[in-house]
Amino acid sequence: YMARRYWADESAGKDNIITASLIEINYLSVAKTQEISTAQEKLDEDLRREFFLNAFEYDPGGFLQSTPKVPSRNELEVYRRQLTQIEQAAEGEKIPIPEIREALTRFFERMVRVISALEKSSEKKGKAAKEKKTIGVPEFFENQEFLEWVINKPQADRVIKNLSLLNKYIEDRKSLRSPILRFKNLVNEFLKQTGKEIHVAPNGQITVSIDDAQKNRPITALSSGERQLLVM
Repeated sequence: YMARRYWADESAGKDNIITASLIEINYLSVAKTQEISTAQEKLDEDLRREFFLNAFEYDPGGFLQSTPKVPSRNELEVYRRQLTQIEQAAEGEKIPIPEIREALTRFFERMVRVISALEKSSEKKGKAAKEKKTIGVPEFFENQEFLEWVINKPQADRVIKNLSLLNKYIEDRKSLRSPILRFKNLVNEFLKQTGKEIHVAPNGQITVSIDDAQKNRPITALSSGERQLLVM
């Protein structure tokens, strides 16, 4: 059935042992890909649920703190590093990284302006500010930039939490496909001297590209020695 389905044009050699093994390999790849797709659907569902719950999470922010926390550039760098890691990890994945980056750029820019304004305000206080162990809430609330930060701090925390969720999602997604990728990379390491390369289609079907040919061929295009290598 698998031979008829994927190799309808290959009439020769359907009855030998090596070809039967190729059929089995193709079937294993298709079956594993279906298993990965099922697991991927659960990952997608879990991510959507987590994002949804975060969107409605109640966070009172820092209004009631006796010593509100002032934002820092180090804190801002945490956001940037997290996004950079996701961009690197998402290479080749169907993650809308450009859209995510664009949406966060304005958020980061505003955070930079708030942090810069607070730094300038702190510098003006000079020695008096250094002698204070804590700064009272009323004094903080006279600072427009700090007020803006306090109001948006819960959203900033939510951003970093969602970026962490997205990062874990990408890593879990790659982990699901690692058996297929290991198989493909190992075989191609042996085939690289021959000008041939195997590919695993989204449906799990294994095909072969030969040199610069535009159209991939079925794995029956491999030589007898290459077929045995694939089987091993």
